[in-house]
Amino acid sequence: MKLYHQGEQHIQHHGHFDNVKHDDVIVVRADAFSQVKAENPNDFTTTHQENYVRHPTQARRQQKDQAAKDIGPSAPFEGTTSYNQDYVKHAASTTRKPLKQEKSSNEKPVPFDGDTMYKSDYNWHKPTRMEPVKPKPREGGVTTTKFEGSTNYKNDYVKYDIRPRSAQSSKVKAAVGDPVPFQGSTTYSNDYLKHKGGYRPATPKTKKDNGHQGPPMPFEGTSEYQNEYLKRQLPKKEYVHLEPEMKSTTSDGRERRRK
Repeated sequence: MKLYHQGEQHIQHHGHFDNVKHDDVIVVRADAFSQVKAENPNDFTTTHQENYVRHPTQARRQQKDQAAKDIGPSAPFEGTTSYNQDYVKHAASTTRKPLKQEKSSNEKPVPFDGDTMYKSDYNWHKPTRMEPVKPKPREGGVTTTKFEGSTNYKNDYVKYDIRPRSAQSSKVKAAVGDPVPFQGSTTYSNDYLKHKGGYRPATPKTKKDNGHQGPPMPFEGTSEYQNEYLKRQLPKKEYVHLEPEMKSTTSDGRERRRK
């Protein structure tokens, strides 16, 4: 397969693409590819095609004639398998009904006198009631005394007597008069004094005489973002047109190529 720029210049290496511009036409010629493939057909095969060779599909076998079907029924299969030899099928036996013992009306059931392993290993004992144990009196008699010791808790936390609450009288409250408001101050009120807010006087608009007449000029300064991240324009994509080579035959049967 060969490529021709504008159908004339043969493109053989990357340096020839410097002359190719936008919207140019590149003619594709496939004669060389077909010629090389005809001379060396094995060079254009893949490993998949070499390992998995494609064979033609076999035709479906035709069914036997109707005469072969009229011979008669086919004989059953009498062979044996290893399963049939190892697992022989036996006839199922009928279940016997349990015999019922006839009990007489005067006969009483005999209790079970057998013994189990649990009873032999774990003997059952009858619980006995225990009498309360009383201390024996000492010789000579014992006099009980009050504990007079002290603990660390009592030494550290001394208990004081509570003073009785004094009764308030309505006469004394009337003589005092109205309660005085709290006039104390906090560190917050001392550090942050509250000022009365006022209106800010409007500043008169004055025209600056900077030598410029007309509408205000736009801001032409730059920011740090604009200095660090410069705006770049992406290159415009270029396209080329790939077209096959057109062939026609002359009156004498020769091929004529048109590019």
